[in-house]
Amino acid sequence: MAHQIKLVQVPPTRRARRSTVTPQTPLTPLTLTPRPSPAPAPSSQQTLDRLRREAPRMAKAIDQLIDAL
Repeated sequence: MAHQIKLVQVPPTRRARRSTVTPQTPLTPLTLTPRPSPAPAPSSQQTLDRLRREAPRMAKAIDQLIDAL
């Protein structure tokens, strides 16, 4: 015996029928605080001196990383 399926249209629920969005509290405008001026860039000589100082430590760290692999 074949079953008969009856399609019934379901009325939309109260929540689905409401399409208007209730407005939230108005957004307060963002106040932008001025950023502090950046520190002056170090001269190329200062950068070179720093690299020369830190090179042995960096080389040691790189060697340790390679050994760990």
